[in-house]
Amino acid sequence: MQLQESDQVEIEALQSIIKDVFNVNIMKTTRKRELVDARIIYSKILRERGYTLKTIGVSIGKDHSTILHYMSMVDFILKQDDRLLERYMQCRDEFLKDRHPIIKNATEKELMDRINSLNKRLDDLLLERNNILNLEIKNRRLESIIDLINARTPQGTERIIEKKINQMFNDI
Repeated sequence: MQLQESDQVEIEALQSIIKDVFNVNIMKTTRKRELVDARIIYSKILRERGYTLKTIGVSIGKDHSTILHYMSMVDFILKQDDRLLERYMQCRDEFLKDRHPIIKNATEKELMDRINSLNKRLDDLLLERNNILNLEIKNRRLESIIDLINARTPQGTERIIEKKINQMFNDI
């Protein structure tokens, strides 16, 4: 499969970014976790950019079904692994810097689905933000108590302090 020159330039740029961030060569054939994670992030970024599963697979010597498998599990993994999420965002931000946001070969339905997905994500984030702000307001009255406990509780004695606080409240 022959890639357009502009696609080849983008792919090589992303491979270089992935190599710098993960310190691995995604073209190696090993299944070590670090290498698989790097391939997953590489695939996610190119897929978000609109590349086909086949194009992504060919670019790293994998079958399209492997890329499909990566896509089916990447969001779950990113929710569980904060370090990988940070690396993903670092790679994505570096890759998209100075690039126009495009989606290759997308149908109108795919674009509408993407817009709806982004709107739902935005709604979820706004709801989460509101919940955090409400929790902050609710707990503001306890802030000085929490600060005191943090300042005076030696590392490793949290369980003892918790028991003493429970005991104190049970005696009230």
